Amino acid sequence: MREKQIHKSAFSGAAGILLLLLVILSVSSQAWAREGQIRRIVSVSIQGPLVLAVPKDIEASKLGERLTEIKVQVVYENGEKELFSPIWETGRIDIQRVGLYEAEGRLSLPEYTILGEGVSLPELRAVVSVQKWGEPQISSFYMLENTDLCVFPWLSYPASGKMEAWLSRDNGEWECLTEAGTASCYEDGLYMSTQCLRNASVHRLLVGYPAGQTKVLRFLYWDGAIQVLSYESGSMEDGPAISQNTEILSLEPDMDTERVFAYAAAPGADLREFYKALAEIGFKGSTEESFCDTEQSPAIHLSVRWDTSGIYTNTPGVYLVQGTLKAPEGYSFGEGVSLPSVTAYLSIQKTEEPRMNTYYAPDKDSFFFPMVMDKINAKQKDEVHIFLRENEKEWKDITEEGARTEESGMTLKACVLKMGSSYELCLEYGEEDTGIYSFDFQEGKLENGKYIWAGRDGIRVTPAPESLIQKIEEENTAAYGYTAGNTSSSASGSSTSSYQYYTWEDYEKEKKKYTQKEETTSGITYTGSKIAELLKEQGESVAFEENGNIVYLTKNFLEGLGLGADETVEVTLESKEERCLRLTVKARGAVVSDIGETTVTMPLTLQEGEEGVFQVLAEDESIQGEATVDMELGTASFTISRTGEYRLEAVETSWEDFPTEGISDIPVIEDEFQGEEFMDEEPENIDFSENELLEMDSESEEVKDESPKTFPEFNKRFLLFIPAVLLGVGILALILRRKKHK
Repeated sequence: MREKQIHKSAFSGAAGILLLLLVILSVSSQAWAREGQIRRIVSVSIQGPLVLAVPKDIEASKLGERLTEIKVQVVYENGEKELFSPIWETGRIDIQRVGLYEAEGRLSLPEYTILGEGVSLPELRAVVSVQKWGEPQISSFYMLENTDLCVFPWLSYPASGKMEAWLSRDNGEWECLTEAGTASCYEDGLYMSTQCLRNASVHRLLVGYPAGQTKVLRFLYWDGAIQVLSYESGSMEDGPAISQNTEILSLEPDMDTERVFAYAAAPGADLREFYKALAEIGFKGSTEESFCDTEQSPAIHLSVRWDTSGIYTNTPGVYLVQGTLKAPEGYSFGEGVSLPSVTAYLSIQKTEEPRMNTYYAPDKDSFFFPMVMDKINAKQKDEVHIFLRENEKEWKDITEEGARTEESGMTLKACVLKMGSSYELCLEYGEEDTGIYSFDFQEGKLENGKYIWAGRDGIRVTPAPESLIQKIEEENTAAYGYTAGNTSSSASGSSTSSYQYYTWEDYEKEKKKYTQKEETTSGITYTGSKIAELLKEQGESVAFEENGNIVYLTKNFLEGLGLGADETVEVTLESKEERCLRLTVKARGAVVSDIGETTVTMPLTLQEGEEGVFQVLAEDESIQGEATVDMELGTASFTISRTGEYRLEAVETSWEDFPTEGISDIPVIEDEFQGEEFMDEEPENIDFSENELLEMDSESEEVKDESPKTFPEFNKRFLLFIPAVLLGVGILALILRRKKHK
């Protein structure tokens, strides 16, 4: 019995020791593994200026994108470098008021990243200068690294060549820095050398431009540092007047404004890229009678105002988009300048029926035919072929030598075309094709272009819908580009139709004409004297009501229009569908976009299952906030600051799935495109100004975070294997010891 107790005691002691060893080794292996993951930082530096100029009323998301330009670079002890984007707090920035604001940032480092001895994270504070387009400011600045240049950023100003920087020391005479060569004005800001500054002196600085001048920046320069004393309105007491030549008298010669762009999209697709491309199209003008673009008289950038009101994004067809040249703010066109019309094309085509029905010339050596390529790209490369026929001769496969397909369309090289010849072009993928585009090649252009819904084997005619035929017959009209004759019965009892050749463009043109809903609206028009009278009666706003929709335009906005007694303001409230409203405001016949903070009320009937929670979406699907619903009156009210189209979207809420405290945002249920039933919607006339380059718009590139290096997997397995081996050895020793005692 005593021997058994001894064995039992020995076994228990050995087991305890082994368990302790196992715990120690396990902890050690975790510590060793973690030690292998740790990345030690030896230096931290800020990449990019901590001073930014942003436009007034910038979207919060766009402000965030601008702040991502500021990076923090860390260097690890092994010499590797990594960039991080700080997280910024922008709640204190009032983007609706011009001025200087400060944003605080914090840096979030990956796990197992530690700071080396003597290394600390920098204090992240960015200065944000909110400015108006066309009104440059020099209220903020930063020093350009490794130079003596002080940079005063402003919003893009195209006429920077006509800007002049002036400096006064200790209230002395004004000196033109740009003329002396110690400062330069660029589109993004003023670059001034500190060599022109006098130590321990008070300086005054301003910049003049054709439309006016900045405020006066008063600062002290002391031992290489600038200390701002004030930034106030003022002017030069001395010095020559700044050039005020703001009339554009000539345009760039040989401007090609026809077919400047073409784009293809499926019905209901997001057209953001199309609108962005339109916004980037521009031309050049000059304030000289004969066009010139020199350092002394640089060319003026001219943007294009596009009319997109004729586009129906859910109806297939080719749409002509026309634009007019627009002078930048502060400039105007001279009386003798003839402004050409600028044209672009948008092809809406079904995914299952790609069309080759329009084009544009991106350069002098090629022509690009945009198409919805989903179905074509799905084919193997050897199943896609491009055929060209000259003067009705044999078809030739030019897939390799003269044409190629791309992600968004097909490119035809001009080198395979002969001047003065007629051509037919066809793209085939497998046993299907896109139809034929016929044209004449004259003077480097494709003339008399026509799209035929046909293949190389002959013409295919798609009968028009019965509803369209009936409509045409009822109105006793001849066919538009094709003949849709009366249906008659022959002696044999079979019916015949006199369908003849017609093009897809003609068919879609007529289809849109007869199927598009006719909507008319008169709007509400008041004169300036009537507005003054209504303000006296209604107080701080005037209500405009149409079809149950009401918009309350504020007193500040209406008085800011400066209407004369007989001048008018017109407000239109259109409801194309339930829970959707388009607001248009015109003053003196001109469209007004910014209307200040305005309240809108529209009728609302709740459907079964809805809980009365609605979010307001703008045309670009951005969320404008939440609507206030009055159950008794059956209305929804919300606040907007711009005209355009808005719609209400019910938000599904299930409070059982969410905590009752700390809820700040209602979950958004995004709509998904389903089916092929399209609703004809007419988008508003989009005015792309030069300074609103679609703040669309694009997105900033994210810097990829390198994941920390992990401890080698083999070493981890080896460390975990050691305790198992020791445990086995211990058990074996106990067994041998027990045998020995026996």
